[in-house]
Amino acid sequence: MRRQPAAATGLAVLLLGLTACTSSGHAPHGHASPTSAAPTGSAQQGGALVDPDTYRRSVSGAQPLLHTRGKGDSSLSIRGEEKSGDLVIAVSCLGKGPLKVTDKSGRLLLRIVTCTGSPAAMYNSRGALRPADTALELTAGPSVDWRIAVMQAPHAP
Repeated sequence: MRRQPAAATGLAVLLLGLTACTSSGHAPHGHASPTSAAPTGSAQQGGALVDPDTYRRSVSGAQPLLHTRGKGDSSLSIRGEEKSGDLVIAVSCLGKGPLKVTDKSGRLLLRIVTCTGSPAAMYNSRGALRPADTALELTAGPSVDWRIAVMQAPHAP
C-alpha cells in the first residue's frame, strides 16, 4: 500500500474544508461593512482549526480586513468607511454549540448550527459592504473555538 506525502494530505484536508462551505447547517445571509482593526474579547492567534484566510484565494480581488481567532463571544472592530463591494466572512469552529456573526445593527451575517464537526470545515457568507458598519459581533458558547477571516471583495454579479 502506498503512503500519501504529507503535502498531499494537507491539500486534501484544505479542499475538504473548502467544500464544506455549503454544508453543515450554515445559513448565509448578509449585507455588512468593514476594514481592519483589532478584535476585543477573547481573540487570540494560532491553533489547530483550519485557517479561514485560505478561503481568500478563492475570492477574486479579495482584500483582507481581519484575521483572528478566539473562544466564545467577541466584538470585532471592522471599518467600512469609504469602502465598496462585498463583505466576505469565512469561519472555522469546533466545540459544543452554535456560532453566529452579526453586524452592529444586529443583522445576521452567518449562522452555524453546530460547531461539533471537523476542525477542517469552513463556512462562509457574502453580502454588500455597508460603510456605516464599524463592528461585528461573534456569538458562540464558551467552549467553542473559532477562527475568522473578514475580507472586502469586488461586488459579485
